[in-house]
Amino acid sequence: MRSRKGFTLIELLVVISVIGLLASVIMVSLNSARAKARDARRRADINQLTKAIMLYFDKYGVPPAAGAGMRWCLGHGGISTCWPGSGGYSGSVALDNALKEFIPTIPDDPANKTQCQGDAYMYYSEGTPKPLGLHWGMEAGPPSDAICAPGYTTGSWGDSCNHTACILWLDI
Repeated sequence: MRSRKGFTLIELLVVISVIGLLASVIMVSLNSARAKARDARRRADINQLTKAIMLYFDKYGVPPAAGAGMRWCLGHGGISTCWPGSGGYSGSVALDNALKEFIPTIPDDPANKTQCQGDAYMYYSEGTPKPLGLHWGMEAGPPSDAICAPGYTTGSWGDSCNHTACILWLDI
C-alpha cells in the first residue's frame, strides 16, 4: 500500500475559494471604514474652517470676501474649476490668504478628486438673510442631519458619487 501525501485538486480549489470569499468580505468592510474616516476628517476640517472664518470676522468686523453670488473652493488657490457641474465654483487666492492668518494650512477634502460635487470645501455668499455658508459632501449613508452634524442642512446632489450635501450657515 502506498500512503498518499499532499492535497487533491478539489481540496486546493475549495481552500482557495474560501480564502477569496473572506478577502472580498474584508475589502468591503475596509472601504466602508475608509469612507467613515474621510467623513470624520471632513467634520474636523469644517470645524477648523468655521473657527478661522469666525476669528477673521471678530478681528476685522467683516467676513472674508463677502458679496452676493460669490462662490469659492477653499484651499484651491487660483484653480478655475474645482467643482463640477453648474455650480460655478473656483479657487480664490485672496480668500485663502485672508484665512491663513487664522489657519496656516487650508484643509482640502480628503478625497481631493474634484470630479464629483462634494469633493471640495466651498465658501459662498448668497446675500441676505443668511449671507455666508460652508458647503461640503459626506460619503457615508443616505442624507440625514446625523451625517453632517446635528442642526446642519442636508440634501443630495444626485450625481454619480452620491455624496450627502452638507450646508452650514454662518451667523455673522
